[in-house]
Amino acid sequence: MFVLPPPLQLPPLSDAETRKPYSKYYYEGAKSPAPETMAQIVWGAPMDPADALLPDQVDALLEPGYLPRESGYCVLPNGVGYAAALTKMPGVTPQANNWWGPWHEQEDLRYKLWCPGSHIRVGPSWAQENVGMGLEDFYFVGRMNPALFGFDLRRVAQQDDIVLIRGSNGLIKPADGSPADRPLPVVVMHYVRKTPEGIEYRSRFWVGLHFLNGKPVVLLKAGERISEERAYGLANHCAHEMATLAYLLPRLYPEFGGTER
Repeated sequence: MFVLPPPLQLPPLSDAETRKPYSKYYYEGAKSPAPETMAQIVWGAPMDPADALLPDQVDALLEPGYLPRESGYCVLPNGVGYAAALTKMPGVTPQANNWWGPWHEQEDLRYKLWCPGSHIRVGPSWAQENVGMGLEDFYFVGRMNPALFGFDLRRVAQQDDIVLIRGSNGLIKPADGSPADRPLPVVVMHYVRKTPEGIEYRSRFWVGLHFLNGKPVVLLKAGERISEERAYGLANHCAHEMATLAYLLPRLYPEFGGTER
């Protein structure tokens, strides 16, 4: 079960981390998602798989407005786990969002700020975090552009509100596991677009598949099903980390954007 510690129970930072000028945000703890997101993920039951965005239907995100369910979790009929979260970020500019990606990957503390108590360590293609299944290592197998997700690039080019479409094939392994442990395939995708107030993240996860040559390929064994608990943990974690990012960026970017302090 994904549970975040309250600020007073967070693991302490090292002395070197505490001296960083942005360490103050760590002890504020993670922020709660919007009430409607909480209702659909934290307080709600699994969503109807018929309302999930299937991985071969990603062009639906290019339509105006919203899909029937932008937040929730379930296990699809083919055994793939599905998680989704919508996060509105008023006051966040595209420039601040694009700065955040490379900035937070440079050291563990910056990654910890994003979801205190859940995020532990980070590298350019790797992260260690707890999304409700114990401490796990997430390996990102190359950043993916919209074409590799199967988006129609002609339609993407016609959208004037897209900030970025970012994600990756990934592999999940227990942090304390054996090298022989079979990694769990996952796809992470964030569709970010402008809003009148700022930007919004439409995040999607599919556990048990990878995109290969622009097509989703299920990589589960026959009869294997991802647990509902894992799908819930991913959705809940994503909702909390993105709510925290929505809080952090209007504060971090004016102070540290364009600097390496």
